[in-house]
This record gives sequence, structure tokens and C-alpha cells, in this order.
Amino acid sequence: MTGKRKLLAAASSVALAVFATSADAAVLIQGTGFWGSNTSTTAVSRANQSFQFSFDLPDTITAAAGYAFTSAISNFSFSLNGVALSAVPSEIRFYSSANNGLFDMVLNGVNLRLFGADVGSNGTLGPSGGYNFTAAVNGNGATGLGVTTVTSLAAAVPEPAVWGLLILGFGMVAGRMRYRRRQPTQLRFA
Repeated sequence: MTGKRKLLAAASSVALAVFATSADAAVLIQGTGFWGSNTSTTAVSRANQSFQFSFDLPDTITAAAGYAFTSAISNFSFSLNGVALSAVPSEIRFYSSANNGLFDMVLNGVNLRLFGADVGSNGTLGPSGGYNFTAAVNGNGATGLGVTTVTSLAAAVPEPAVWGLLILGFGMVAGRMRYRRRQPTQLRFA
């Protein structure tokens, strides 16, 4: 390998390490509950039936106008009485306890409101653990009770920048071990 190629390879490795995207941690939110006897029948609720949901969020959530925090949702699932539904969330908003706490989900046009705990009042999701909540569908006062757990999931692999630096460091060590300083030829007489 010529000197220019070595320089190009080293520069490419450094650029890859510097400009690689990070492997962010995610926050997993899971909830289980039971709809009360007065709950209206909608796409996501039925009286006297259990419900379950889960979704992932980035580690930090961004503040929207006013008091709500909105964020992208991924890996969403919702089941009613053990049957998975194809409910598609169009938004989720987190609120502080001053605004009745927890969050709203809009699923297939149905507003599912969970309130009674403070998750995300400062722009980041609260500590891992369980939260009791009350649920209402479309604000009609029908309630369900349940527990929501918030779990922070760390990235399973090192960030790409770390990998780039590790490879660059090992490459430099290996190159140094292979390199031999050339000695000028000396003529000696005995």
C-alpha cells in the first residue's frame, strides 16, 4: 500500500468515526389495565375487558407548544382482551401532574387518556418503575384502572463512533508493530 493510500484509508476511518450516527437508548412504555363496566365500546375499549399496550420512544422527548411533550412512536402494540388490534397511533402527548399527568394517545381516531401520574413533566421520561393511572376514552368519563411501567433500555452495542476509534487505535498499534526503522547502510572494517 502506498503512502497516499494509507493516508486516504486513515482519513476515511476518522471521518466514519466522527460522522457516524449514535445508537440512542430507548424508553419502553408498557401498560395493562381493565376497562370498567361503564366504558363505551370503541375501537380500543369495551366494558369489562382488559387492555394492554406498549411502545418505544427515544431517550429524550421534545416539548411541544404549551405543556405537552410529543415524540415519535415506534414498535407500538395494543391488545384488547388478549387480542392484538391494528390500532395505529397518530400522536401521543405527555403531561405534567399539574395538567393531570401521564399521557394521551390518539388511536384510530379514538382519544385514550391516561392520567394520575407524572411521566415526562421536564422533557425526559421519569425514572423507571410503575405508575398507577386512570384511563378515559374520548373524555366521556368511563374509566379503567391499570399500571404503566416505564423502562429505559440501553443500547445493546457500542456507538459507531466508538467502533471507529477502536478500529483506528488497533490499526495504529498493528502498524507500529510492523514498522521497522530502516538503518542506513554502514560499512565497518574489522
